[in-house]
Amino acid sequence: MKKTMLLFLIGLNLFAGTPMCDSGKVVKLLSDDNVGNRHQRFIVKLASGKTLLIAHNIDIAPKVTPLQEVGVVNFCGDLESNDKDCVVH
Repeated sequence: MKKTMLLFLIGLNLFAGTPMCDSGKVVKLLSDDNVGNRHQRFIVKLASGKTLLIAHNIDIAPKVTPLQEVGVVNFCGDLESNDKDCVVH
């Protein structure tokens, strides 16, 4: 099942405010981040070989299920950057 989600991304060299959509293979499931706004976290690998940390805000949308390593997810959002990472809202 394909899902579109709001998410955070790490490791892209794009300009702030850039809309993007892509898909990737889930390579690692991480524990949820429960500090502040809660996020479901996992790492995906894009066709380009880049890996991204995705943090899906589960305070505004339900968890992505079923989510398994080697599964594929689609995502869209606007890229924003801060001093450490890139973030897609």
